[in-house]
Amino acid sequence: MSYDDDNFFENEVRRIARARWPQAQFDGAAIRNGKERDGIFETDDVVHYVEATTSRRADKAKDDTKKIFSAMAEHQRSGSMKGAIGWFVTREEPTADQREQVKIYGKQQIKAVSFSQFQQALVDVPAYFERRENHMFGSVIDPVTKDIRPSVNYIPLDLLDLENGEQLSIELIASGLSEGRSYTILGDYGAGKSMTLRQIYFSLRDKYRSGGIPQFPLYLKSERTFWTRRPSRASREARQENRL
Repeated sequence: MSYDDDNFFENEVRRIARARWPQAQFDGAAIRNGKERDGIFETDDVVHYVEATTSRRADKAKDDTKKIFSAMAEHQRSGSMKGAIGWFVTREEPTADQREQVKIYGKQQIKAVSFSQFQQALVDVPAYFERRENHMFGSVIDPVTKDIRPSVNYIPLDLLDLENGEQLSIELIASGLSEGRSYTILGDYGAGKSMTLRQIYFSLRDKYRSGGIPQFPLYLKSERTFWTRRPSRASREARQENRL
């Protein structure tokens, strides 16, 4: 499933919203005045009105902001003692034009944020990336300088599916992981398993940064286990293997 798909993106935004506001874990899309809202999440103190889009058009930001503000105004007229906050969430960083539309039509009551910013309330992903890349990836080390961040380029290996003999690439494995599949990489000592895992991590990291996928990669060195944030079930019996 592509992160470019609007329905998939909206579902991911709603998933993060429920994690941010556990009291609203059963809330989501709702109908107000005959119009569908991407998400309305009510806690003890605040009602959050959320619209999510993959579009980068200013007119889309204007329309969504008007929808949010209309729902917030209706909430205020109801006499509720709860506050109201609006969220305009975009796949990538909101453009300057989008921010301007949200500012004008949201009257400072609606926040324009990227998905990464919206998610960052739960996990500071950029900080994790920075720290992770200053630690070892398995046995990877520069053969000359002994630096854990080698300057040499990755040389693709012949990765074969043992079941059907299919040739696998870094991008194919990365895409499979983002879709919930799991892999085990087997090979002799020094064959390049750790370097391959490192390259897959970088591929998933770049996809996340560009807004291509909502999951971010985790690389756990202790067992050389590598997952995306929503890992599939993994065997605990593996010992000397590099696992995905």
